Amino acid sequence: MTAVLQLKVEGSALPDVTETLRQEERMVSVYEVTGDYDIIAIGKFLDTDDMNTKIKELLTDPEVRESNTSVVLNPAKENEQFNLDVEE
Repeated sequence: MTAVLQLKVEGSALPDVTETLRQEERMVSVYEVTGDYDIIAIGKFLDTDDMNTKIKELLTDPEVRESNTSVVLNPAKENEQFNLDVEE
């Protein structure tokens, strides 16, 4: 099961919340972004109970002001790597 978490955090806490998410084994990607939210994280979970438990643990952080979680219904494309031609 895959979930997309969008988080708004207190400005000065952004590095700490990002690091907490980065260290969480269920998070496969963590991004600091522009726009309405400050962080977008992609998590992989065993099932809905696992997802619910882990997300509730993460959201107990008082620096997280707002969150929005979306459950992925159908991964149309995922984890595909590609090479970039970079001049050295």
